[in-house]
Amino acid sequence: MISKRGLAASLALICLLSLGGCGSKQSGDSLGSNPNDQRSEALACMEEQKLSVKKVGNTSIQVGPGTGPRVVFYTTPRDAEADQFEGKTPDAEQVGRALIYVNEGSDDVLEKLEDCLDETT
Repeated sequence: MISKRGLAASLALICLLSLGGCGSKQSGDSLGSNPNDQRSEALACMEEQKLSVKKVGNTSIQVGPGTGPRVVFYTTPRDAEADQFEGKTPDAEQVGRALIYVNEGSDDVLEKLEDCLDETT
């Protein structure tokens, strides 16, 4: 029979070993730091560039209003490239493991996004 202490230790170990960790999920619009969130470094860079950004869902960053650029993050550059190759993302530009949907983004904003993604993806 496993003691309560042993059970608690086992559960803690399982949490540490799981991909997302236990209780590490954040709401999609939170700008807090989450080490499991691939967007954190890019988001910090974009904020340093004085871009208005927010996390959307689990894989995207919206720049400015809904008509501004949107950046979607993939697990690897190969995954992003595969979606482009299969024609799933015809309006997107790949930078590392991210795809940028330009929308109505200005050249200045897009240059800042590309610089941040070059550094962080």
